[in-house]
Formats: sequence, structure tokens, C-alpha cells
Amino acid sequence: MSCAFCADCTRIRITADGKLKPCLHSDAELALRGLSGAELEAAIRQGILMKPARHRMDETGVTETHRGMFAIGG
Repeated sequence: MSCAFCADCTRIRITADGKLKPCLHSDAELALRGLSGAELEAAIRQGILMKPARHRMDETGVTETHRGMFAIGG
């Protein structure tokens, strides 16, 4: 995939097992289960800041994620 669309991406996802996934093309996840109030807000903000500047799907041999959308409950 030659178009790095990440800079315009405004999406984050919550997985079926309660984790925030800032990017579908990355293994980065933050556990949200059990958090509430200010802790939950801080974790969501941290997750947004974790969004990568670009994906690496166009680089040969790079596998960025082991949990695709089918495995996160989407």
C-alpha cells in the first residue's frame, strides 16, 4: 500500500476484550477494563497520542499486527 493515509486517520477502536487499539495496523493496545472516570479519560488520551504517524505496510517483510479486525471483535 503506497498511500500513507495515517496522518488523516481519526479512528481508534475498542476491542471486544476491553482494550483501546489506536491503529488497526499496529500491535499497540491499552487495557481499559476496570478503569473509570479520570483514569479512563487519561488512558484514552494516551491511546490517541500513541497513534503512529504512518503505517509500514509498504515495507517488505514488515508485519505490524497479529490481531486483525476479525480478532478484535469488529
